[in-house]
Amino acid sequence: MSTETLNVGAQPTLAVNTVSAPICYNTSATLLASGANSYQWMPGNFSGSSQIVTPSTTTSYTVTG
Repeated sequence: MSTETLNVGAQPTLAVNTVSAPICYNTSATLLASGANSYQWMPGNFSGSSQIVTPSTTTSYTVTG
């Protein structure tokens, strides 16, 4: 029998903001996330702490850090 040690870090606390609000149809806005080492945005499968979006319909953006 062997023993393995697994260290689990705390979940990051994410903060998400927009540079311009409100976001209107066909108008660009920058979404900003902080608090993690890497980010994955949906829809669009983007990575990085900031994304420029130009929604043409009602859209909900989700970021995972």
